[in-house]
Amino acid sequence: MVTMIMERSTTCLSKLICILLALSMIPFALLGCSDEDSADTSAESGMETEETFQPIEFVSEGKSEFVIWIAEELYSNSELKEMLTKVNDSIKDKTGITLKIKSDSRYDEDDAGSPAILVGNTKFSESAALGLNTRNKDFGVTASGNKILLYGNGAEGCINALRYFYNKVIHAQQATNKTLSFIEEYIYSSEMSYGIKTAVFGGVELKDFTIVTPKNANILDTLLANYLVYYLEDNYGYTLTVTDDTQETENEILIGNTARSTLTAEKNSFAVALNDGKLQLAIDGMRGFEGLYEYINSTLLYSSKDKEYSYDTGFAYASAAKSSINDGSSLADSSLGDIRVMYYNVYWHGNGPDDVRHALQTEMIKSYAPDVICAQEYASYHHDGCTPLLEKLGYADASVTTAYVNNTPLFYRTDKLKLVSSGCWLYSQPNNGDSKSITWAVLEVKATGERFIAISTHMMYDQPGIDANAARIQNAKEMLSVISAIRSNAAFKDLPIIMGGDLNCRVGSEPQNILIDGGLKRAYDLATEKNNNSGHHAYPTWSTDVGMFTEWTPVSGVNTNAIDHAFVSEGVVVKAYATLTSLVPLWLSDHMPLIVDIDL
Repeated sequence: MVTMIMERSTTCLSKLICILLALSMIPFALLGCSDEDSADTSAESGMETEETFQPIEFVSEGKSEFVIWIAEELYSNSELKEMLTKVNDSIKDKTGITLKIKSDSRYDEDDAGSPAILVGNTKFSESAALGLNTRNKDFGVTASGNKILLYGNGAEGCINALRYFYNKVIHAQQATNKTLSFIEEYIYSSEMSYGIKTAVFGGVELKDFTIVTPKNANILDTLLANYLVYYLEDNYGYTLTVTDDTQETENEILIGNTARSTLTAEKNSFAVALNDGKLQLAIDGMRGFEGLYEYINSTLLYSSKDKEYSYDTGFAYASAAKSSINDGSSLADSSLGDIRVMYYNVYWHGNGPDDVRHALQTEMIKSYAPDVICAQEYASYHHDGCTPLLEKLGYADASVTTAYVNNTPLFYRTDKLKLVSSGCWLYSQPNNGDSKSITWAVLEVKATGERFIAISTHMMYDQPGIDANAARIQNAKEMLSVISAIRSNAAFKDLPIIMGGDLNCRVGSEPQNILIDGGLKRAYDLATEKNNNSGHHAYPTWSTDVGMFTEWTPVSGVNTNAIDHAFVSEGVVVKAYATLTSLVPLWLSDHMPLIVDIDL
């Protein structure tokens, strides 16, 4: 009886299993339906088949066939190379081997299938398949076949990708059995936030424009182009190409007087216009440059969080540069006196290329048009590079004969003034490099026949091992002796005097009191229009990579803390006294140019 029950149970269980197996085959039977039915089912489900990610062992038991390939345009980047060294050093520490590094300038078709770590937009098809449209700081790390891809739109993005690869892929692994792998969890992409999210000009995103300068661009055109690249890289995330106007592209930012420019700017002004795929930027001189620089930053492409801009074809804007006596810029509009004198320590060992500084200093002088320029720290390379530029503007060097390089030369406008007499005096020791001296000139106004004495000087500065104040006291006494010697000539006895430069001492100091006791007066105290600052700031910084001055500080302090000063004799009327503290002067020296407008 027991046996019969067990047999019947076994039979029932067998039948149940058969039924379940039959039911389980129904989905597979459905696969036998028509292609049309299959397509409909797939479309309705919306499902896609994904390939399973296969880990990549780029170092296996202390051996590797992988090569690190770098996009050619990134290969010489020093910061990227430094990061690559860290990557390879870490690989060596963990596995004992160092991966080869190659520029893809050496790529050929035989390399296409070889295992590789690709950095940047290389010539390998896997890089092209990414369809890179990332911004400069954005980056990603991924894999394709036997390739690991570290990508970004430029050097900064690729450096970030390398840094991620170092920290998260290599440094974090234990490298068991001297093996390093790239697994699915390491795939990563990062999108940074930028101040400018979109910038559309005439229906075209700004990233698709090319910056165009004249073939023989002047220094202001060149710096404006470099600045646009630098500004947009940082705030917009894209690097625009700069080219000259010999070949036309579809969408262009035309800077200055290119072959295709039709826009001009008024005196000390700038203008912007958008037509037919051309965004035109026009400036007049240094002040126009400063005005456009400020307009780009504050209005046209002001950078905030994810700002969106759209300018229609026909957009136009023009304006004079903002001016004020507070930074001296208002004096570029016109002289307030009969004679304008500029005192300017040009900075002996300046950051930045000499030709850039000389060209910009000349542009600044052109904008303010002083009748007399009294320079300090005007070394031999200034005489070689800057003096010819000043001569083209119509200035002449007051001729003096010295056995040393004259670091305190005096220049005058030949269209307005005539040189009557001139001379120099080298201050007694201590005197570093024979650079502390006096240059003087008796000048005559051609239109009126009026004469005056102009003096440029640089007194001793504080340095270890000497009593600099005692040296300056002696310098002040020698200055009065030189003035006395000039006036010993009966023809020059009663001529008005304007004297100044880098005195390296502050208001109320003993050297200045000696000059005042000798009959001179502080021009600042007499000025009708003036600004109140020290006229001195930290050295500017030039970036070779950017082709721009990228770091500078504003001028702080008040006139009583200044070390650059001007003095006049009794009877001279001082109409204006201002240190120039706008953008470009801040780039060019640690001393700000000092403008003094006088009536004789």
